[in-house]
Amino acid sequence: MRKTASSVSNGALSRRRTLQLAGLSGVAAALPAARSRAATGGGTLRVGMEASGPSEPIDPVGGYSTQTFTHALFDRLTWISPDQSVVPELATTWEHSADFKEWTFSLRQGVQFHDGRPFTARDVVRTFQRILNAKLGSQSYRILSLSLDPDGIAANGDHTVKFSCKAPFWNLPAIASDTHASIVPEDSPLDAYIAHPVGTGPFKLENFQAGNHLFTTRNEHYWRTGYPKLDAIRFFNVADVTQRIAGMISGQFDLILSLTPVVVQSIRNDRRFTVASIKSGNCLNLNMRADRKPFDDNRVRQAVKLACNRGELIKQIWLDEAIEGSDQPISPVSRIWGGIKPPPYDIARAKQLLAEAGYANGIDVTLVTSTIAPGSVEQAEAYQQQAAPAGIRVKVQQVPATGYYYNVDAGKFDFWVESWAMRPDDSLLFLEYAPRGAELAPTQWYPQEFQALFEAARTAPDEKSRLARFTALEKFVSEQGPSVSPVYINVVDAHTKKVLYYRPNPMFYYRTYYQLELAEG
Repeated sequence: MRKTASSVSNGALSRRRTLQLAGLSGVAAALPAARSRAATGGGTLRVGMEASGPSEPIDPVGGYSTQTFTHALFDRLTWISPDQSVVPELATTWEHSADFKEWTFSLRQGVQFHDGRPFTARDVVRTFQRILNAKLGSQSYRILSLSLDPDGIAANGDHTVKFSCKAPFWNLPAIASDTHASIVPEDSPLDAYIAHPVGTGPFKLENFQAGNHLFTTRNEHYWRTGYPKLDAIRFFNVADVTQRIAGMISGQFDLILSLTPVVVQSIRNDRRFTVASIKSGNCLNLNMRADRKPFDDNRVRQAVKLACNRGELIKQIWLDEAIEGSDQPISPVSRIWGGIKPPPYDIARAKQLLAEAGYANGIDVTLVTSTIAPGSVEQAEAYQQQAAPAGIRVKVQQVPATGYYYNVDAGKFDFWVESWAMRPDDSLLFLEYAPRGAELAPTQWYPQEFQALFEAARTAPDEKSRLARFTALEKFVSEQGPSVSPVYINVVDAHTKKVLYYRPNPMFYYRTYYQLELAEG
């Protein structure tokens, strides 16, 4: 077994959820001011956040937007820090076999659930068995089921868990940090959601109304000595981002999440507030059906990519809160980024490629978009203008957000905007392009070469060869794939100066609340 120290990364940062340009307040900006002010040692933090669905469960296995407050109620085996290291949470150490098919996690002792039950290895087994039940529809099912089988997870005593994998799982510790893998008790049902789940996290559930609010109170028996500092947190669902801004200005909220570059300008220079952004791997793609004309020809796909002026999008749409994308979902923030360069804005080459593909007079395409994510309509309209000189005549069709992704998955669109939030390591490469059960992903692009490169990267024997293989995979996707990934979008949040020690993370779901304090005054 190869021992992995608890402080050493086994993976890195990285299904789609509506991209909110979610944000995380900058620790570099927040901490110096915070340390000069006295904390109350208690108080109630009021948070304005993006809205969850009215029927969305608080059960972490099935939540989408409710993942925003999962970290207040639950712990996981591991956590990914802002520098992308995989660090211990309920696991203290882990080790793996040479082929990455056997993993053993040693668990933290003396941890209690909110109802007083002790945390044991059997709780971990049940948590992962629930994720691996396709009936529950967890977003983590597809990536975990790639290598794990429910029968291959076993408790070895009260404080050791062994994962016997059906395929090499080089980054299991990183994937175990996913919010869907938040640990729940061993008596949690395997095939139904938990109405009022119990966790081991820093705050306990007080009241939850789906689509409206979550109220929590301090867990006095939290395993991190001296934490949490706050008495309570009140999360309020506010769908409109401008209303979140207004709520903080009026004193209704102390912390607001999931902001956009445009609306945040109104408070950026206000000394009452801290606003910061952090580079991320959030994507807002222009996706193409690779099995339908004209996108079945890679020369056309390349032309579509070359007709995108990424630098102008960053200036016009994202107000410098993004970096140029390279048409594959692994950003420079990721530890497996292979240094893939964004393609240039090259109208002449785009026209040439279209002519070679038999479209000397250009192409007419419909780009479907919606308000599924901030910037999705604006980016589509900007691309329409940028692509016109290349003979790519784009009709932008805006459709309702309700049912948008159902129509995407049903194959209703040939060219559409699709948002993806950053995930650990190689997750997005798999989630975006691999089959979903018996069906291919909406782009209908899953060539044999991609499969071979993906398998080779995941089975690499060491970090150096793994990075080289992922670099080859990312290059292949960039050059052959069905997606324009114009930019990797920063995450942006804001809070009043009274909120202390709020830390950023490129994956916006990975928010921590246990260390937060409120300053006096």
